[in-house]
Amino acid sequence: MDTSASTPAATPPNPRTRTKAIIAIAAGAALLLGGGTTLAYWSTSQVLDVGTINSGDLNMVTSGTPAWTLQGVADDAPATVADPTAVEIVPGDVLTMTQDVTLTVQGDTLTAELAIAQGTIPTGLTASVASTGVTPTAITAADDGKTVTVTVTITFDGATANRDLVNTAFDLGDVTLTLSQLSA
Repeated sequence: MDTSASTPAATPPNPRTRTKAIIAIAAGAALLLGGGTTLAYWSTSQVLDVGTINSGDLNMVTSGTPAWTLQGVADDAPATVADPTAVEIVPGDVLTMTQDVTLTVQGDTLTAELAIAQGTIPTGLTASVASTGVTPTAITAADDGKTVTVTVTITFDGATANRDLVNTAFDLGDVTLTLSQLSA
């Protein structure tokens, strides 16, 4: 007997099969690690049983007709003005409007300010606000529903010199009273 008979040699692994297996393993690992799943981290969730919350409100509504007065530099007392568009003011004059305003101020932490939007005041004039019943710079929910008298004072700059601003039409139709929420 010939013992030199040959045993079939083992077939070497196919490099393509090996490459495919490595790619499959890498793809599976990538899916597990980066595919949106977590690895053994605990997690839970709970719906908040709060119910409905509501937003507040901030508004003002004028009522009635505004009343106007004009006080000149040399006048002892202001004079009533029936039509403010017919007034011809001079430096130092003070034109005053009073108007009733009803406030809506609703919000647990709301604080607001009543003011004149400075960008709406014509050049050469200044304006300020006062009111009865509230402090214009500290209006809160305690003032909700109040009707207050707002006084807007418009002053022609007394330091206007020479012939500056003579024959000037000051458009007060753009002067804006604002009620604005204050930040901290």
